[in-house]
Formats: sequence, C-alpha cells, structure tokens
Amino acid sequence: MTVNIDRRLYECAWTLNGGKLLATLSGGDAVAQELKYHKNVCPLCTTGRKLIGQDLMTRRTAIYWKVMEDEVYPLVFSELVTCIVESKSKATDPIVFCPADLVKMFKQRLEQFGVSPLMSTVHSTRLKYRLLAEIPEIEAHESGRDTVLAFKSFEIL
Repeated sequence: MTVNIDRRLYECAWTLNGGKLLATLSGGDAVAQELKYHKNVCPLCTTGRKLIGQDLMTRRTAIYWKVMEDEVYPLVFSELVTCIVESKSKATDPIVFCPADLVKMFKQRLEQFGVSPLMSTVHSTRLKYRLLAEIPEIEAHESGRDTVLAFKSFEIL
C-alpha cells in the first residue's frame, strides 16, 4: 500500500488543487514524515480526476511550456542580440532591421529549440523595446506605421 504513495498523494493533491497537502508533501517522503491520511482520499482523487478530465494533463503541459519559456526565450533573445551586434561589425553599409523580420527570426529559432509555433507568440513592439533597452547602439526610426531599427552611427536616408 505504501508503494509510490508519495507520487499518488502528490497527483491527488495536484488534481484537487490542495495547497495545504502540496505544501506538506513538498517536505519529502510521506512515509518518513509519518503522514496520516484517510482511506477515502484516494477514491476521492480518482473521482476528482474523472470530474476534471484532462485538466491534469493540461496543467502539466502548461507547466512544461512555462519552463520552456523561462529557459528558451532568454537564450533565443541573447542569440538575436548577438546576431544584430555582429552584423554591425561585418557590414560596411548601413544595416536596417525591420521588427517583423526580427520576429520571424525569433520564432524560427524558438521552433528549432522545440517550442510549438502555437506557443511562440512574439509581440513585435515588445521585442523592439527589449532590443532598444539591450543594445544602446541602435535606435528606432519611425515613418508612419512603419518602424525600423538601425545603428546610430549610420544615417538613414
């Protein structure tokens, strides 16, 4: 009966969204803590799973994508910054970056890291502001609705 009790109790607490039980289980081994639980808890958990349906898998998937976002997005952003900065050192002519093209590059790189295209939503204006904050050598040039990013040392005609 105590085989995999930690895992079963954790899944039950997760399914039923039991914050107190999750906090208790985070302390480690349930048997070592000598936790007491009612024998009606496991059937309640099974009933809860049936009522909730695929919600447990949905939550796990959401957690997975949150971890991917926290780890992969900064990595891809730093690669994009490196690409922009290196392009200045290689070029002799002025280089202009369109935010839409940068978003496409960002999304393609996210997909290469395994992030689903549905989960890789990138807002071009936010990306533009993050790039402007990260790279002090570039500035935004706006012409109506259109915006381009260029290095300050080059003039745009």
